[in-house]
Amino acid sequence: FFFFFKQKTAYEISACLVGSEMCIRDRANAIQHYQKALEFNPSYSECLYNLGNAYCVNEQYQEAINMYNRAIQLNNDNVAAYFNVGSAYLMANNIESAMQNFEESLKRDPENVDWLIYVANLYNEKGDNNDAVRHISKALSKEPNNVNALKVAVQAYESIGDTENHEAMKKKLELLDVQQKEA
Repeated sequence: FFFFFKQKTAYEISACLVGSEMCIRDRANAIQHYQKALEFNPSYSECLYNLGNAYCVNEQYQEAINMYNRAIQLNNDNVAAYFNVGSAYLMANNIESAMQNFEESLKRDPENVDWLIYVANLYNEKGDNNDAVRHISKALSKEPNNVNALKVAVQAYESIGDTENHEAMKKKLELLDVQQKEA
């Protein structure tokens, strides 16, 4: 059921990762650059995190998971590492571990609307519609006019059979579309 995510290109995957700029610019050499840096300081958590990004962009998901987890062990305040390890687990088709890490990232950064939308969309695709509604409601409470959140909300409310909210989100989305065209 996560066929959509397995079909992403390395560039699309890297766009979802937090802090993957070097990996996009120098995909072929990023792993070697970070490994070299770790030779000088094996406990450099940011370098381990970036190496995780490089592995993920190069579709080496188990190695990415290992690097993110090492980075978290050294610096458990690295909220983005929890999100990115979740992404790596998702790409490795380990859905339960992915969702656990996404939830952990949201516990540590509950205001992150982009992550709330992403996780709500995953729950929606997974068929966990009540969890999808719970997360998308949080996102919309923080950014009521977020177009991406509204799109996920339309799907989520339709999935649980909540016609009233489904129609309300559709109307709001249409209104925002009209306002953008007029601007």
